[in-house]
Amino acid sequence: MTNSRSSFIQISFCLLLLFLFIFGLFPHLQEVTGQDNVLLETEHFIFKAFPQASPDLVPPPDALKEIADLHERMVQTMEREFGGKVEKKITVVYGGTAAMQTGDRTVVQPYSKEVGSFDLGGHEVLHILLVDILGPEPPLLFTKEGAPMGYSLGLNEIAVTAFELYFWERSPLLHLYAKVNYDLSDRPSLDFILSPQCNLTGLVLEYPLVSFVFYLLENHPWSNFQLLWKYQVDYSLSPIENTKRALEKAYGKSWSRLEEEWRSFLDKVEVSQPWYETVSRERELHLLGMRIQERAKGQSWPIKIDLNSLKNL
Repeated sequence: MTNSRSSFIQISFCLLLLFLFIFGLFPHLQEVTGQDNVLLETEHFIFKAFPQASPDLVPPPDALKEIADLHERMVQTMEREFGGKVEKKITVVYGGTAAMQTGDRTVVQPYSKEVGSFDLGGHEVLHILLVDILGPEPPLLFTKEGAPMGYSLGLNEIAVTAFELYFWERSPLLHLYAKVNYDLSDRPSLDFILSPQCNLTGLVLEYPLVSFVFYLLENHPWSNFQLLWKYQVDYSLSPIENTKRALEKAYGKSWSRLEEEWRSFLDKVEVSQPWYETVSRERELHLLGMRIQERAKGQSWPIKIDLNSLKNL
């Protein structure tokens, strides 16, 4: 009886902390579920702001119109290419400082006037759109065996990042980042990157994988990606074996053949010396941050591609 009561108290305490965390970071989250604070409504989206949100964290009307147009283009393109439909509207809330899904088709999206072009992105929205249009995300594919929570990635996270950069026309910068990080990691095979023996983590792990999936989106029909997403996982096989089989079934080519094509493409990406030095420096800072986090045993390092720090180069 004592153990049961102790467990109940512990669970109640954890739930209380979770409640305080969510509504402490976003104290007005419960207030944006109605029609108040609506900034703009389109065919597939409702854009809102937290009450009393700082004006610097809410896009002005002209920027919001640009954001809304992009979001609608994302829906139209994905519905056309994949044949699915987005039936229910998605609510996008501004005024917070961290991107997150809050459930019930609502996302909090950061915005900054200083780096608006990056923060206009719809990363969390794309997570919802992919599931709406293609169905539940496939498990195991593009996951890193033996990786701790937050480091295993997966097709969903990699594809969302690739689609986000696709719609924001960031292809050249993505492949440039990928090439520099890939070269500085001694050009490991994708097979090795996803193996338990590989110690790459964070962005150094993500850049090549996102670049590879982005290359597939740019150079093959999206119907092939749809087949990849809908692959039926064989749980008797490892994540790498499932990924290889899924790619071959979806694209009609072996994993090694597709990787060879991507490597040949990456070889042709030109990188100026200033870019090389800057990306190398950012890579070292990122790796340093990863080491600090591991020692502190804190929360997982955010896997985000910050392309705006170099926007003036």
